[in-house]
Amino acid sequence: MRGTSLLLGLVLAGMTYFAQATTPATSPAHTIAMHGKAIVLSDAAHQPDPKMRRRAVFSLTVAPASPAATDPGLERVARAVNLLKASGVTKKQLDFVVLLSEGATDSALADPAYRVRHGVANPNLGLIAQLSAAGVQMFVCGQALHSRQLDSNSLAPSIAISLSALTSIITLQQQGYALVPL
Repeated sequence: MRGTSLLLGLVLAGMTYFAQATTPATSPAHTIAMHGKAIVLSDAAHQPDPKMRRRAVFSLTVAPASPAATDPGLERVARAVNLLKASGVTKKQLDFVVLLSEGATDSALADPAYRVRHGVANPNLGLIAQLSAAGVQMFVCGQALHSRQLDSNSLAPSIAISLSALTSIITLQQQGYALVPL
């Protein structure tokens, strides 16, 4: 009898836990429209503290699947912005830096330069503009630009040139930024 009661108690406790853990998700109003899809899970672990400052450097190195596709790393940065904003974190509390290098370098190009290299319009420009408007600083690796024989005239307006992705990551980590490789 005692074993049956204990077993019944454990089953009921487990059912209560799973009932609480399956709270319906809600879709937030996205700061970055049409990008970075996210849902709010109010009962999930590791909820952002809206009073805490966030410092992150996102290192994007992978090219999109095709020249007409949006850079998946930029989509993930947009998701981070959307999730944090939906959690009450303000623009002033986000210190986000994007570093585009290696395969992701061409995502930083202005439309004319992108068209010359890929034959299509740069699908990342709208997303880059929205990320910049949300306070995300956007950089491209100067070494990657040089190796591709590109210069600052080839870049989208909100993209600045860093000496290199490697030195930028070292410098920013020493300033307290968390590295997020994408």
